[in-house]
Amino acid sequence: MNYKKCNNCMQIKNNIDFRVTKGYLSNICKKCEIDQAIIRNFKIKLAIINNHYNGHCLCCKKSSKYLPIMEFHHLNPKIKSNAW
Repeated sequence: MNYKKCNNCMQIKNNIDFRVTKGYLSNICKKCEIDQAIIRNFKIKLAIINNHYNGHCLCCKKSSKYLPIMEFHHLNPKIKSNAW
């Protein structure tokens, strides 16, 4: 089996753990790519809240520091609950 070093986590992993694009192996393993996507998506959500909604929820005025809570807090805008 062939092995390669991930440029992000610096671990030596099997080639199966790397994405193949146009016949070449990625420099970052699949797990690190997923972790980077999660962080990137969180930053995008935070930027939207800060830029478009003045850093708070329009419904309950919670600060953007409660972003994970805001994911499920307002599924139905007519029903509000403070019991997180």
